[in-house]
Amino acid sequence: MSAESRAKVWTDFKDAIAQRSYVFQLDLSRQGLRSLEETVGQLNKVESCNLSHNDLTALPDQFFELSRRPPSTPSARVATGIQRAACCPGTQP
Repeated sequence: MSAESRAKVWTDFKDAIAQRSYVFQLDLSRQGLRSLEETVGQLNKVESCNLSHNDLTALPDQFFELSRRPPSTPSARVATGIQRAACCPGTQP
């Protein structure tokens, strides 16, 4: 995988799912999202995910599985831009 393809930031969720083998960075910020599809769990190579400035009321459990996967690079992490409790009142950590 080239450094250029790893550097691409995907901003369309459906395109990201369709090309999931190539998605390392996902930026869905400022899209007015109220929910996130469970298929987010298919993005098994995501290292960075920005969901800030949306209207999320819940996040699927599959989203939190992303951060539990072994990183593909030593510095990889899923950065949500939000905390589960702050974004989604009533959800369990």
